[in-house]
Amino acid sequence: MKTNVLCIGHVCHDKMDNGYKLGGTVSYASLFAAQLGGNTEIITSAGADFKYEQRFKDAGIKVFNFPCPSTTCFENIQTPEGRQQFLHSRAENISEGVVMSFPFTQPQIVHLGPIANEVSPALSSLFTGSTIGFSIQGWLRKWHDNGKVYTANQPWAMLKGIDVVFASDEDLSHDDKAVHYILAHTKNLVLTKGDKGAFIFTNNKKYYFPSYPTKVVDTTGAGDVFALCFLWSYHHDQSLSKACIFAHSAASILVEGHNINHLPTIDEINQRLNEYRSLFHLETSP
Repeated sequence: MKTNVLCIGHVCHDKMDNGYKLGGTVSYASLFAAQLGGNTEIITSAGADFKYEQRFKDAGIKVFNFPCPSTTCFENIQTPEGRQQFLHSRAENISEGVVMSFPFTQPQIVHLGPIANEVSPALSSLFTGSTIGFSIQGWLRKWHDNGKVYTANQPWAMLKGIDVVFASDEDLSHDDKAVHYILAHTKNLVLTKGDKGAFIFTNNKKYYFPSYPTKVVDTTGAGDVFALCFLWSYHHDQSLSKACIFAHSAASILVEGHNINHLPTIDEINQRLNEYRSLFHLETSP
């Protein structure tokens, strides 16, 4: 029987020098869930201008869309201060009312993946019995009137219903106490550090899992794939360590040159998983 996966958040357009490409946490997460064999659905908000609806249809993903004037669009621009992110347009918030207006299948795995503070972790209360993950990056995003994006703290207590919170070093670099704040309200925090690996914080303990050594070509979507694969494994095995190893294995293949239109296969992930286990021998707690 297939695993029911529900991803909630904005699909988006990433503006590039030569046009646009499909972006958004839920885009990578849902497409990878379908690649793993999940019965996958998305709840999102996008405008009639959204360019990539067919990509989800081709993957067998059902999309529930709360319509709005314009699809969310981001652009990364080089400035004298370094690379800056700008929000050019934003779709609607995905509230509890919006979620419950759609006839989605009862999910076993829920991935909340905001990119423009459109999804609250409080939505976890709608999914009793599901394994719920929250990718925190987009929840922390705010922006100035000119669209320039910056990071700010949120009401951390809202994380209390989440099974696994995902964050990167970069997401929390604005506040050196952010990890402490998060751990006061969540059971499990996974803190990723790019090619330096990831830490799992659980039950007042901290565990380190190295990344699989690989030649990085493009890291786009790696964090989204990592989070979805972690939730997939954790739902099925209830092991944080196995989940982290599985997630590292999948993400390490993606960054080698795969992309949203050419995702790693199950066989490729399993082969990398065996290589990871042989290299690191990390089948331990938690």
